[in-house]
Amino acid sequence: EWCCRCDCSAWTILNGHRLTRGITRSCGWRCAARLGRTASPPPSVRGARWLRVGRSFCLVDVADFDRLNRWLWSPHAGGYAKREHTAAERARGVCGKVLLHRFLLRVPLGSEVDHANGHPWDNRRSNLRRATRAQNGWNSGKRVGTRWPFRGVLKHRNGITFGAQISANGRHYYRGGFKTAREAARERDRLARQLHGSFARLNEVD
Repeated sequence: EWCCRCDCSAWTILNGHRLTRGITRSCGWRCAARLGRTASPPPSVRGARWLRVGRSFCLVDVADFDRLNRWLWSPHAGGYAKREHTAAERARGVCGKVLLHRFLLRVPLGSEVDHANGHPWDNRRSNLRRATRAQNGWNSGKRVGTRWPFRGVLKHRNGITFGAQISANGRHYYRGGFKTAREAARERDRLARQLHGSFARLNEVD
């Protein structure tokens, strides 16, 4: 184990194998540098308020703040906010955790909630929408530890050309023969708009 300093100036204990594999760049989901959260509330946002979540904050609508602020919220894996069930809820046989974004939309089991802008700490209703598991996955970020800058782009074995790939509705789509990774990324984004619609997560291509 190593004692390392994160970009947010916090010190944390990390396992050596995570460092050598390059899959640890922050002190975790509580890292201010990774999620933009600090010990004091960030600047105010019109029509919204910052709700305390452990040692950090999440953004909610003004209309929801008073109701949500009655409970003690804490960080959950992935940067989400959760709370424990109350005694009355446990007496009714309700178990598990209450995730803030699911609590707001009252989604049934089997349905998921997607954060449109990809930020789990932004729980304004305008940013939350019901989604299937596939749609939620389409709008997810890159996998942790991925060094490749573009989603859905691969380099051919010849080491010269690039390809674009994407999946939707159980089918896999591929386009190849691009001279640069940026060209392949643009083609992947075109397919994403066509196949994923409003849930498409696009690459940042100049």
